[in-house]
Parts: sequence; structure tokens; C-alpha cells
Amino acid sequence: MSSEVGSEKNKTTRTMFMRRSQAAANDFTTVLEQLITADLLDFCQSLICIAMASAMHIHLLNFASQYHLIHQMGLRHLEFHLLVVQQLRKTYFGAEILHHVFYTARDRIQKMKSKESSTTLSHEALSTAFDSGPGHQNWTEGLSEVESMSLYLAEFSNYLDGGDFDMGQL
Repeated sequence: MSSEVGSEKNKTTRTMFMRRSQAAANDFTTVLEQLITADLLDFCQSLICIAMASAMHIHLLNFASQYHLIHQMGLRHLEFHLLVVQQLRKTYFGAEILHHVFYTARDRIQKMKSKESSTTLSHEALSTAFDSGPGHQNWTEGLSEVESMSLYLAEFSNYLDGGDFDMGQL
């Protein structure tokens, strides 16, 4: 019985973290919109690249979702962030890395999704979709692609912390 309580508590905690991270990513997107509207993006410091990485990661997870609206929302937010990164590439090397990492991740997920759409849904896929229900976002779909992109983000973090970074590894 205590394991049921523990697993329920873990599920509740995970849901809370997912909601908070989603809210933080959306709030950061709003801040970026305000910076652009006020024409202040050029005055941001290089730290903005680090701040953008977390929000872009959440939007990438949304983009990998099996649910159409969440997928589309993730795509739109990710495209917006990539547009900002494109502008920041002129000034910051970190933006160049973000550009490479997230464009590559977006393209891989798009290829994965196009392969999925070209095949028919199996019985297992349908039962999984019905079991999870429309109110439950499946963040684990496409997670292996996102996790592989996390290696790039770790290298990016090492670079910003003053560690060695070889652009040829990307």
C-alpha cells in the first residue's frame, strides 16, 4: 500500500514539475516577445543564450508530442525562438550553437513524425492513445531524439563555463 502512495506522490510531483516547466517556458517566450516589441533584443547579454536553451528544450518536447495541438504549439514556439536565435547569431557564438542543436533536433523529429504518419496505426498505438487520453500529454514520445540533443546542450554548457569545446564535434 505504501508503494501505491509513493508512486501516486511521484506522479503528482512529476505533473507539477511538468506544469511549472511549461509555464516557465511560456513566460520566457512572452519576455522575448516583449524584448522584440521594445526593440531591446540587441541590448541583451550573452546570458540570454543560456536562458533560451531551457525554454527551447520544453518547446522541443512539446513539438515531439503525439497530440496535434500540443505539437503545433511546440512548433510555433520553437520556430519563434529559432528566429530570435538567428538574430542573435550575428553577435553571440552561443547562439550559433543553439541554432545548430535545435535546428538539427527539429529536423530529426520532423523526419520521425513523417515516418510515423506514412505508416498505419497499429492496434498497440491505438490502445496506448486511448489509455493516455486527450488530457494526458505524452512527454516521452520522441524523448530519445531530444535526449541525444541534450548531449549537444551539455557541450554548450561546458563551453559557457569555460571548458574546452570543439565545434567539429557538432
